[in-house]
Amino acid sequence: MNWNNKEEVLKELNQGSSKLWMASDELKDDKEVVLAAIANDGSALIEASERLRADKEITLLAIQNEGIQRVLEFASDELRNDPEVVLAA
Repeated sequence: MNWNNKEEVLKELNQGSSKLWMASDELKDDKEVVLAAIANDGSALIEASERLRADKEITLLAIQNEGIQRVLEFASDELRNDPEVVLAA
Protein backbone atom coordinates (compact mmCIF):
# COMPACT_ATOMS: atom_id res chain seq x y z
CA MET A 1 0.00 0.00 0.00
CA ASN A 2 1.39 3.36 -1.04
CA TRP A 3 0.09 5.94 1.45
CA ASN A 4 1.34 8.75 -0.83
CA ASN A 5 -0.88 7.64 -3.73
CA LYS A 6 -4.29 9.32 -3.70
CA GLU A 7 -6.03 6.59 -5.69
CA GLU A 8 -4.77 3.83 -3.40
CA VAL A 9 -5.60 5.78 -0.24
CA LEU A 10 -9.11 6.59 -1.49
CA LYS A 11 -9.67 2.94 -2.37
CA GLU A 12 -8.61 1.92 1.14
CA LEU A 13 -10.80 4.58 2.77
CA ASN A 14 -13.78 3.80 0.54
CA GLN A 15 -13.56 0.17 1.70
CA GLY A 16 -14.22 1.28 5.27
CA SER A 17 -10.76 2.06 6.57
CA SER A 18 -10.24 5.10 8.77
CA LYS A 19 -6.43 5.08 8.54
CA LEU A 20 -6.04 8.72 7.52
CA TRP A 21 -3.15 8.89 9.98
CA MET A 22 -1.11 6.71 7.60
CA ALA A 23 -1.59 9.02 4.61
CA SER A 24 1.01 11.57 3.55
CA ASP A 25 0.71 15.15 4.77
CA GLU A 26 -0.26 16.15 1.24
CA LEU A 27 -3.21 13.76 1.29
CA LYS A 28 -4.23 14.87 4.78
CA ASP A 29 -4.73 18.27 3.11
CA ASP A 30 -6.81 16.83 0.26
CA LYS A 31 -10.51 17.46 0.87
CA GLU A 32 -11.69 14.39 -1.05
CA VAL A 33 -9.39 12.11 0.96
CA VAL A 34 -10.34 13.65 4.30
CA LEU A 35 -14.06 13.45 3.51
CA ALA A 36 -13.65 9.74 2.69
CA ALA A 37 -11.87 9.12 6.00
CA ILE A 38 -14.40 11.09 8.04
CA ALA A 39 -17.27 9.25 6.37
CA ASN A 40 -15.93 6.14 8.14
CA ASP A 41 -14.83 7.71 11.40
CA GLY A 42 -15.54 11.27 12.49
CA SER A 43 -12.57 11.25 14.85
CA ALA A 44 -10.30 11.09 11.77
CA LEU A 45 -10.68 14.88 11.84
CA ILE A 46 -7.71 14.96 14.19
CA GLU A 47 -5.49 13.72 11.34
CA ALA A 48 -6.69 16.28 8.80
CA SER A 49 -4.56 19.30 7.97
CA GLU A 50 -5.13 22.47 9.93
CA ARG A 51 -6.69 24.03 6.83
CA LEU A 52 -9.26 21.25 6.54
CA ARG A 53 -10.01 21.22 10.26
CA ALA A 54 -11.21 24.78 9.62
CA ASP A 55 -13.57 23.59 6.86
CA LYS A 56 -17.16 23.74 8.08
CA GLU A 57 -18.43 20.97 5.79
CA ILE A 58 -15.75 18.57 7.01
CA THR A 59 -16.27 19.45 10.67
CA LEU A 60 -20.05 19.03 10.45
CA LEU A 61 -19.65 15.64 8.74
CA ALA A 62 -17.18 14.56 11.43
CA ILE A 63 -19.63 15.55 14.16
CA GLN A 64 -22.48 13.77 12.38
CA ASN A 65 -20.49 10.57 11.92
CA GLU A 66 -18.84 10.54 15.32
CA GLY A 67 -21.98 11.53 17.20
CA ILE A 68 -20.10 13.02 20.13
CA GLN A 69 -18.98 16.45 21.17
CA ARG A 70 -15.28 15.57 21.45
CA VAL A 71 -14.85 16.11 17.71
CA LEU A 72 -15.06 19.84 18.44
CA GLU A 73 -11.67 19.76 20.15
CA PHE A 74 -10.10 18.95 16.76
CA ALA A 75 -11.93 21.70 14.86
CA SER A 76 -10.52 25.18 14.36
CA ASP A 77 -11.16 27.86 16.98
CA GLU A 78 -13.48 29.64 14.58
CA LEU A 79 -15.66 26.56 14.08
CA ARG A 80 -15.71 25.75 17.80
CA ASN A 81 -17.42 29.11 18.22
CA ASP A 82 -19.79 28.70 15.27
CA PRO A 83 -23.36 28.27 16.61
CA GLU A 84 -24.34 25.81 13.85
CA VAL A 85 -21.34 23.60 14.55
CA VAL A 86 -21.80 23.71 18.33
CA LEU A 87 -25.49 22.89 18.01
CA ALA A 88 -24.70 19.94 15.72
CA ALA A 89 -22.33 18.58 18.35
